[in-house]
Amino acid sequence: MKDLLPVITPLPIMKILSIFIIMLCDAINSLSIFPYVNFLVESFHLTDDRNKLGYFVGILASSYYIAQLVSSFFWGWFSNYKGRRPSLLMGLIGSMICLTGVGLSKNYPMVMTFRFLSGLLNGNVSVAKTMLGEITDSTNQAKAFSFIGLSWGVGGIVAPLIGGYTSNICVKHPNAFSPDSFVCRFPYLFPNIICVLFSLLGLCLGYFYLQESKTFSYTKIPSKTSSRSISRKKIKSSFKKIINKSNNLISNLKQGSVMYSCIIYALLGFLFTIFEEVFPNWNTGIITGGGFGFSSSNIGTVQSSAGIFALVIQTFVFPKMVSYLGLLKSFRVSLFIAIPTWILLPELSRFTVVTNINDHAPHPTMFWALLFPIYLFQSFASEITFISIIVMISNSAAPRDMALVNSIGMFLVSISRSFGPTIAGSLLAFSMSHTYPYPVDHHLVFNLEIVLTIGLFFASFLLPQSLNHTKERAILLEKIKSGEVSEDALSNLKEPEIRH
Repeated sequence: MKDLLPVITPLPIMKILSIFIIMLCDAINSLSIFPYVNFLVESFHLTDDRNKLGYFVGILASSYYIAQLVSSFFWGWFSNYKGRRPSLLMGLIGSMICLTGVGLSKNYPMVMTFRFLSGLLNGNVSVAKTMLGEITDSTNQAKAFSFIGLSWGVGGIVAPLIGGYTSNICVKHPNAFSPDSFVCRFPYLFPNIICVLFSLLGLCLGYFYLQESKTFSYTKIPSKTSSRSISRKKIKSSFKKIINKSNNLISNLKQGSVMYSCIIYALLGFLFTIFEEVFPNWNTGIITGGGFGFSSSNIGTVQSSAGIFALVIQTFVFPKMVSYLGLLKSFRVSLFIAIPTWILLPELSRFTVVTNINDHAPHPTMFWALLFPIYLFQSFASEITFISIIVMISNSAAPRDMALVNSIGMFLVSISRSFGPTIAGSLLAFSMSHTYPYPVDHHLVFNLEIVLTIGLFFASFLLPQSLNHTKERAILLEKIKSGEVSEDALSNLKEPEIRH
């Protein structure tokens, strides 16, 4: 039997490292702004009421994801036409320019423009995934794709520290810099320069170690004279391929397991995008029964700790939990684990001591002792539920349709992530700028999170138990149950490893 096992192809180390760094750059560039985004918007003096900043912060956060949604189709086409390598390198260059622009922004329209362009000029996530699939084979793909999750896990640790500790550094260390220095005149340039240096490293690695992986070429549009030589059979064949792809898309959409899993994925993205937007914005205010009066460093520390926790969960907890409960039960249990965060987090403001509205509030030891476990409840839930639903989406399709079904899921979740920050920021600004009683006071957004979480729990019962297994295994188990085949057929089934 050992002779029948395939020989595992060694991973191309430098290519994998280059793609890992490029993906890490994307994670850092998109996440590093959150610890200081509220202070950045506040510095533009758009409103005298700090509680209304959520409107502007939400729109700024959404602009990046909307731009990525709009440009995703272009970058897919461009990487097919010009190649994966040029797409990745151009994405890094675009990010470097836009990051510098964000750091140098002196008004809201300017930072909005560069943040939007940052998402528009960079399609590296989808292109890097495609390149990974092309430089690996069935024996080493699972290991290679695990670097995608690792890059975002590391980015979730590094990015908050960069944004939290290096933004507005002149205020934090007044004796280290002259008030007239370039860094003090542009207080949010320093964290973006650090991100630029990461992108520069990715650019160098990509330039020297990445070779083009695309093995096909687009046929140029023929001239008038040569077009006559194209046979009618080729034209008919092309139309048939288009029709078959359209029929394939429609048939997949008609499958309940595909549609339900993709819709739940989109709603899950909406749920946690709301929290990611609300947490840094809400925590910077000192409101009676409301925010924590956090500095950007405080926010960076908390978010970075969640990134470390997420890596531990992904590596050690998820495999054991799924092997014991299965994907579907793990998803449901983890949803309820998030509810303590939505209930208890707004109550922690009782430990915030209000001193001066312009000063950051002091926090007793008990506050920190309670904050970290309460915050990590949602971090645990986020990690387990996202991995579970991503695998279930893959399990809802046959191997030939897996890429198409994953694309449907990514498209839907991109829509929810595009509008989540704007909705969350608007609701937060509304609740904090009025004196309405519970449940529409500062608890409003957290009450919405509770409703969405419970709704997702009940929606998960629309998902069939077959999603705990790959499509082939689920079909085979059904045949065994009906007596069509014996249990010995399971030993002959060869399944690919799950890619997270």
